[in-house]
Amino acid sequence: METLERHLEPFAAAAGRPPFRVMARLERSAGSLTLRVVMTGPGLLVPATDSEQPARRDGLWQYTCAELFVGAVGRPGYLEWNLSPSGHWNLYRFDGYREGGRPEPAITAAAPRVTRAGSELVLEADLPLEPLGLAAEPLELGLSAVLQATDGTLSYWALGHPAARPDFHDRRGFLLRLAPASPTGGNEP
Repeated sequence: METLERHLEPFAAAAGRPPFRVMARLERSAGSLTLRVVMTGPGLLVPATDSEQPARRDGLWQYTCAELFVGAVGRPGYLEWNLSPSGHWNLYRFDGYREGGRPEPAITAAAPRVTRAGSELVLEADLPLEPLGLAAEPLELGLSAVLQATDGTLSYWALGHPAARPDFHDRRGFLLRLAPASPTGGNEP
């Protein structure tokens, strides 16, 4: 199992640095990716839960939301996985840069586990790789988040911001690399 942990950085804004912190941890096992995102800070707006059951929803990135972009090294296509603190989620497949974005039908459940204590919000979720055809592939990943403050302003967080505006789809921002996990989960010589 390979584990990576990184702080996300806000996109530079004229209004100054938002009062939040975002830490993401990603683990790859033989069959899945596990994402844990911790968002902290005063004034973080959390979308209300509008149903008892988490569901697949569009537009989650318009509010506080964690995102993971997953692409196989050397291939133009990629996935965008959105996780909302409301419990809702979505997974989109793109053929290339912002091309052909559509819900990925191979995954029917990927809702986050959500915990909140004071000004700390934690989202954790698992994404199975086998049904996506990615279990044996080396991966490049982009970790990002949209945070909404109680005054309605949005801030955009990522490992890096390679463009003049926030653009999580830009493959230059897929800064993490994960080798395929061994089938036994251990490190082989």
